[in-house]
Amino acid sequence: MLNKNYDERCDVWSVGVILYILLSGKPPFDGDDDHEITEQVKIGNYNMSGGIWEVLSADAKRLIRGMLTYNYKNRITAKEALNDVWFQNASTKQVDIELMQESLKNLAKFSATQKLQQATMSMMVQNMVTKEEVARLQQVFVQLDTNKDGKLQYEEVLSGYEQFYGDMAKDEVDRIFALVDVDNSGEIDFSEFVTATVDKGKLL
Repeated sequence: MLNKNYDERCDVWSVGVILYILLSGKPPFDGDDDHEITEQVKIGNYNMSGGIWEVLSADAKRLIRGMLTYNYKNRITAKEALNDVWFQNASTKQVDIELMQESLKNLAKFSATQKLQQATMSMMVQNMVTKEEVARLQQVFVQLDTNKDGKLQYEEVLSGYEQFYGDMAKDEVDRIFALVDVDNSGEIDFSEFVTATVDKGKLL
């Protein structure tokens, strides 16, 4: 997708990333920000050694490799993944309780890391953002808040961002709402908006 040249197997890649996280509690491609993560994705290298990977089955690792094959033309299809022996054996194989506990613990740790990052950023925004930056973002917020209810609905933000981002507007608005709208209410207030849109590099 990043190279504007893909077919439906880009979704197989996405599911492979999710499966990797579910089994290990860590993302296959990581970085300090979206740019670094994107660069890692472009390289396409990931690690399946050490830690929990030592006890996960060869079938599970082979399936992930098939789903995360860099060249999409050589990547397995969704049907091939679904018919993989790892899935076929899942219904008959006895669950390894210790392995399941380890996987769930790693997954919880991954979730906690995301929440800690969000909480830390919120604290930094509340205590460190300059008055000038707040005033600048408030002007943007007011302009986006077309019904003047003090909160931004998804449609309001999307409408405003389309003026500047064009076809990329939906991706940016989805990112903002995924970051701050944790209760899925479909709206964000000003403090949440500042957290999502402040210049992270400048803040750090």
